[in-house]
Amino acid sequence: MIRISPGSPIASGAAGDMDTMLVPITKFTGAELGIVTLITGTVLTFLVPFILPVLVSFFSI
Repeated sequence: MIRISPGSPIASGAAGDMDTMLVPITKFTGAELGIVTLITGTVLTFLVPFILPVLVSFFSI
């Protein structure tokens, strides 16, 4: 049987964890992981403007 980590929903939300996905993920993972979700979403939201241009230039034809 496969064991799934209680923090798995955090990875599926990505940058949306900071706002739109915070309530459902906190409801199912608990308050402790809700804080981790908020921090993860905030960090990813601030990193997107720097990472996206690099990826676009790397994968463009």
